[in-house]
Amino acid sequence: MAMIGTLTINKRRFIWTVVTGFAALLLLIGSLFFTGKLFAAFPLTGIGGFQVNADYIEGTGFELWPAIGETAEKAEWPQAAISMATNKIQGLVLSKALDVSKTLGKYGIHKIEFQVIPLGEVNGKGIKMNVTGIKSDVGDFVMMTVKEKYSKDVLKTFTMGADKVVMEKATINAHSLTASSMSIPMINIKVVAYDANGKPVGSN
Repeated sequence: MAMIGTLTINKRRFIWTVVTGFAALLLLIGSLFFTGKLFAAFPLTGIGGFQVNADYIEGTGFELWPAIGETAEKAEWPQAAISMATNKIQGLVLSKALDVSKTLGKYGIHKIEFQVIPLGEVNGKGIKMNVTGIKSDVGDFVMMTVKEKYSKDVLKTFTMGADKVVMEKATINAHSLTASSMSIPMINIKVVAYDANGKPVGSN
């Protein structure tokens, strides 16, 4: 979904575009959940986000609903808000890529990627995320519910939930991540530089 013309925006048309965009997003997510497969194309050009990759994610008290949130490239953008009461994550890698071609291109560096890699299982409580994409080899949901509600606020008309969710080989394009508590073992932080062809520059 794209908005053209930032100086003149028809408010009613903008709201309708957001609503139809949410409908398409939720129909896609819902249909893929029911097949047991989650898929979304990455990277999400023109939106931004940081990547959450994990070999295994297990969460309890899973909830998902429509939201509008800020991204690195958009002041407001349709997103899916997710909350989990508890979760445990194995093989976690959190990364953020930045285009530095304008400032470091003359040195052969066009992108840098910050990577945060815990060296063990991560356990969290009160997890809240805003995302614009999820892909996973496996998506299992226990006691899953999908329902809509009447509300004058379109963001409150649709919810999804599950007592338990398990994802394997998951990649999430996220824009915010908070937790009431999180236990993280030893952390390895890396900054990787890439050339114009996407190949690493120098040693890590």
